[in-house]
Amino acid sequence: MKWGETVNRYVSEMKNEEMNAENWFSWGWLIFWILVFFPGAFLYIIIKASEKNASKQKQKKCPFCAELIKAEATMCRFCRSNLKG
Repeated sequence: MKWGETVNRYVSEMKNEEMNAENWFSWGWLIFWILVFFPGAFLYIIIKASEKNASKQKQKKCPFCAELIKAEATMCRFCRSNLKG
């Protein structure tokens, strides 16, 4: 059975029924997941990915030990090498 047929059958059954408390609760959860949770999760993933990329752009490799350090660093915090000059 296809997804569309399942939804159409469910909607047609709902038209024949009265909207009792159980149906309102079910529709409420469905609307919550569609309108709140999924877009929120999507935005959370997008924001975390952009923060991760932003933090990597502000780093460089130490020429002596090859560890990632801040781009503005004058001394490597891992090997204590002086990066100036």
